[in-house]
Amino acid sequence: MDKVKKYFKIAFFILIVSFISASCFNYITPKVKADSGFDGGYDSGGSDWGGDSDWGDSSSWDSDSSSGSGNNNEPLGAVGSLFVLIVIVIVMFTSILSAITGKSSRKFASSNANNHNKVIPYDINKISNILPDFNFEEFKNTTYNIYKEIQIAWMDFNTNNLRNLVTDEMYNMYVSQLETLKIKNQQNIMGDFELDDFEIIGMETDKTNISITVAMLISCHDYIIDQYTAKTLRGKKDRKVLYHYNMTFIKSINNNNINFCPNCGAPINDKASKKCAYCDSVIVSDNHDWVLSKKQVIEQHYI
Repeated sequence: MDKVKKYFKIAFFILIVSFISASCFNYITPKVKADSGFDGGYDSGGSDWGGDSDWGDSSSWDSDSSSGSGNNNEPLGAVGSLFVLIVIVIVMFTSILSAITGKSSRKFASSNANNHNKVIPYDINKISNILPDFNFEEFKNTTYNIYKEIQIAWMDFNTNNLRNLVTDEMYNMYVSQLETLKIKNQQNIMGDFELDDFEIIGMETDKTNISITVAMLISCHDYIIDQYTAKTLRGKKDRKVLYHYNMTFIKSINNNNINFCPNCGAPINDKASKKCAYCDSVIVSDNHDWVLSKKQVIEQHYI
């Protein structure tokens, strides 16, 4: 306990000094999007917490300016500065306490709905009724590997591999966003993935599909480079990012082939075709293996 009290005093001292410094400088660095699907966010220094950003968000990530330049900084104000600094001190103290106790801090804070952004609760018995051979560890490994394969395919501009890993809607979105990267001559480099925590937090079913939502805590390298110069444009090449994701995976529970385009609803007459004859969207047949249907970043920070 004496050690804990000592570190509390140190943390309090750091808070006071930091608050005085922030009151003098009083600015915040704009966020920039990264990660496959433009759903991660970084700042140009220190650590950054983000939230509620999903794969469909294509905001400031693909602006022409690199992080830390060509942007107007907004003042936080005294209250905002104090709030940010309190968060920083809490994170610092958690790391210190973790070092003292020997416990890893890379775990979900709790299993309640608020921590995972409110999803429909799941019942393992209901999953087993629909999928009698369902195995938690196998599902965990399968979905984590799908996540890694998607990130690698995204990094390598490999749309052929993406086709069998995600739903039609996500596939078409990814292809569009990869075209944006190509135009800008940029590449998202990702690697050294580690799964730190995993929970099933929700499920839904209908007559044809079952979808299961999971929370994953994953650390990895994740940054943007210029394809010609290899210069790092966004993120940090020498530091990993810890992501808390909510991801939904869907699986078909029947053997029917797709009859209508999921994008425009037009009938699919040519079963061998991989594109809709009306809207030219890529068509993927019913998936009898798990595929990703949604990916959302709940929070993140550098480690």
